[in-house]
Amino acid sequence: MLKSSTFDFNLGALKENPDMRLTPTQDQLDEIIKNAMEITLVIYAEEEEIARYDLSN
Repeated sequence: MLKSSTFDFNLGALKENPDMRLTPTQDQLDEIIKNAMEITLVIYAEEEEIARYDLSN
């Protein structure tokens, strides 16, 4: 049985910045890397989906 997980995050700044969210935590990045072989990249602009890419191998 395949396990399905969803990770949602916004790329952002490394330091506090009023104009941008912070980057994902190291734990979040580690989980993403662990599951990187089966991933779909979804890009949003102003809460509207503008692109979707299947990056699975």
